[in-house]
Amino acid sequence: MRGIILAACAILVACNSKTPEKSAASDTAATDTMAAPTPPPDSGNEIHITTNAASYAPGAAVGISIHNATAHQFAFNPCTRHFEREAHGEVTEPNRMCTMEAWLLDPNGTRDVSVTLPAAIEPGTYQVRIDFAAQDQSGLQVHATSNPFQVTSDK
Repeated sequence: MRGIILAACAILVACNSKTPEKSAASDTAATDTMAAPTPPPDSGNEIHITTNAASYAPGAAVGISIHNATAHQFAFNPCTRHFEREAHGEVTEPNRMCTMEAWLLDPNGTRDVSVTLPAAIEPGTYQVRIDFAAQDQSGLQVHATSNPFQVTSDK
């Protein structure tokens, strides 16, 4: 009896494991169903931040333009921005106070914002990072970074 059951299982497996014909439609379908879900962007691929200059002095205002290349509306607070120094991580400002406000960035929209560098920031190469949250049920969060820029010595 055991042998009959094993033989039946082997036949079922063999019958169900046919190799599908190759076609563009079947390749696409197989790829779509087997592909892992795309993680939310974390490097600004969907939201682009550009600075208005290539270098700034410590304490200077940095003009940035933020462009949303998605169909989502996002909220952000430019006050809670981060300055990331190349090869040294994030620059923090321990006594910085921000109001809880949400600026809206419409789908395919652009906002111009000014953020201020800390007065005691060290010279080096930096990027501005701003965090965005979609204003719909998608739960999408984006952490976008600007182009690199130089902070020069003010001396």
